[in-house]
Amino acid sequence: MDYERPNVETIKCVVVGDNAVGKTRLICARACNSTLTQYQLLATHVPTVWAID
Repeated sequence: MDYERPNVETIKCVVVGDNAVGKTRLICARACNSTLTQYQLLATHVPTVWAID
């Protein structure tokens, strides 16, 4: 059987902002189509980008 794949476009997005402004919450809300609790964010969040002043 030949299944048709829907037209899906993959994009890359860079989110930049100050500390504790909600970047992770914004990404999770869009990716999961819901919001996470503060506990869920803190329990699973591992920062991979750091700001060095």
